[in-house]
Amino acid sequence: MGIGETMKAEPGSLDEFLFERYCLYTLHKKKLCIAYTHHDPWVFRKGKADVISNTLTKSYDLGISDVLQPDLVHTSGGVLVHTWSIEEVGE
Repeated sequence: MGIGETMKAEPGSLDEFLFERYCLYTLHKKKLCIAYTHHDPWVFRKGKADVISNTLTKSYDLGISDVLQPDLVHTSGGVLVHTWSIEEVGE
């Protein structure tokens, strides 16, 4: 559920770090590949989540004190992403 006004990430903020990604990585034919992307800045709102079960981080020691109470939740309608062809990641 979205809460409050829509916003865009401020330069240098954690929101910008989390939202504004302009490449993706994938395995293709057992090789690590990269594809560059382009999209308009994300428009989002603060969100609220009721988490009743979370086992995703169980096997990692991430220092999360309560996996049922997220520190940060956002909602968004998404963005249209243009992606270039994938390329093998160089060594």
